[in-house]
Amino acid sequence: MKTEKRRSQRIDLNEEGTLSWQAEDGMTYWERVKVMNLSDQGAIVELTQKLPGRQLVHLLVPSWKVDSSGTVRHVKQKGLKYLVGLELSATIKAAPARGRWT
Repeated sequence: MKTEKRRSQRIDLNEEGTLSWQAEDGMTYWERVKVMNLSDQGAIVELTQKLPGRQLVHLLVPSWKVDSSGTVRHVKQKGLKYLVGLELSATIKAAPARGRWT
């Protein structure tokens, strides 16, 4: 049996968000992403560009009141897209925006 190593539980999602980052060329890039899961300290997002490990990023997920910076921890190619694991720099309260479940 596999032992869970995460510090907090992940919530499976299928939400839209925005990821932005500053590349080595000094330009700031952003992309609409699909947030696959979210926890108090991290997230998995799907995007079309491959980001380098340790890249500083900013994640915005309005439907879950997430507005946080973070770091790319791992990248896995899935077809023509990439699943990017993020470690958020500040602990968030992973909960939907008010009225979301009514």
